[in-house]
Amino acid sequence: QVLARDHGMSVLELALAYCYSRPFLSTAILGARDPRQLREQLDAVACVPKLTPALVRAVDRVHHACPNPNYSDTHSQFFPI
Repeated sequence: QVLARDHGMSVLELALAYCYSRPFLSTAILGARDPRQLREQLDAVACVPKLTPALVRAVDRVHHACPNPNYSDTHSQFFPI
C-alpha cells in the first residue's frame, strides 16, 4: 500500500501497471464484478509510465520476499479448506 500511495496509485493500479509493463506477459486476466471495477482495471494502463526503474525494483523486492503468498493461510477464516 505504501509503495502505491507514495507513487500516486491505488494498489490495484500499481499491480496491474506492473503486469501490463512486463514484456513477457501478453495478457492480464481481469476479474471485474461491475462496470466501475472494469473501468478501474482498464484505466490502470495509464499508470504504466509511473513505473520508474526504482519502483519496479521495489515491487520486485516485495515479490522476492513473498513470492507465493499462501491464500489459504490469509483467508482460511473466510474459506475453510
